[in-house]
Amino acid sequence: MQLFRGGGLKINHYGLIVVHPLARIGEWCDIHQGVNIGQNIEKGSVPVIGDNVWIGPGVKMFGKITLGANMMIGAGAIVNKSFEEGNCTIAGNPAIRVSDHGNVWFRE
Repeated sequence: MQLFRGGGLKINHYGLIVVHPLARIGEWCDIHQGVNIGQNIEKGSVPVIGDNVWIGPGVKMFGKITLGANMMIGAGAIVNKSFEEGNCTIAGNPAIRVSDHGNVWFRE
């Protein structure tokens, strides 16, 4: 199995980052320190993250959730439900959609 799909993964400010081995992370994602991408109580219930997703410092996400492409996740957000449509910004505890503008920092 492959955890990271494609290229362009960026790890900012090296520090503790926990990613469950069954989780899937798309191309051109940007992960900051203190992030936890983990399993819920149910075995194999792990996040699937689309392409070009910016994950801010301290974000925690867990369970069988799907995050669409071109998203931004605000620092400290707790993500426990899917945002499959992508192209938005989510933040808070629990995370909610706070903007219809997603990750606009595209690769060149």
